[in-house]
Amino acid sequence: CFRPRPRSSGSSSARIGADFFLNEFDTEPTWRTSNSSAPHHLIVTAITELPFGAGKPWLSNPGILRAIAGGWQVSGIYHLQSGNLIGWPNLFYYGDSYDDIQLSGDEQDRERWFNTDNFETDSDRRPASFHRRVFPERLDFLRTDMRNQLDMRLTRRFNLGENRRFEIAVDAINLLNNVEWAGPNTDPGNANFGVVTAQRNEPRWLQFQGRFTF
Repeated sequence: CFRPRPRSSGSSSARIGADFFLNEFDTEPTWRTSNSSAPHHLIVTAITELPFGAGKPWLSNPGILRAIAGGWQVSGIYHLQSGNLIGWPNLFYYGDSYDDIQLSGDEQDRERWFNTDNFETDSDRRPASFHRRVFPERLDFLRTDMRNQLDMRLTRRFNLGENRRFEIAVDAINLLNNVEWAGPNTDPGNANFGVVTAQRNEPRWLQFQGRFTF
């Protein structure tokens, strides 16, 4: 279970919890940074009416074009959020510093998400079950792909008289069809070690809705 840790002066603002056992033989859970604590999360929302139809700058005169284009409303939500922390198995690492595992922005791609050098790849020489953990379960500086997603909605309401209305809406989820990659493979014995092989978010999809109120 998640247990909030009492915060002391000078402690990190990251959300942490004792929600896993560092070793199989531990009797108490261990504190770690929660994946609910994204360092950066930007949300921008906006809503506007399209400038067409009665009382608007364009197509204000009665006619078929005003009937088609007037009265539409557009809203959107933009998400920009840091990725999740990567979970690691117990590994033998021979590098000088864990910082060397992180690649610079121009070096990191889906085929090599982190520096795979200096890891023990021989399965016979890697930590076995109930071997005390020697590699961190999470590295605070290494995360999965960030979220970069725009969701939009287009709506219009038709007044049918006598308190009757009909509303239509079109939702475009992930309008720009941006891909958010899942975490990389962290098994040194796997041919895809360090490679991202899956997509985390949903591709663009459209949803049409209609509602009649009377």
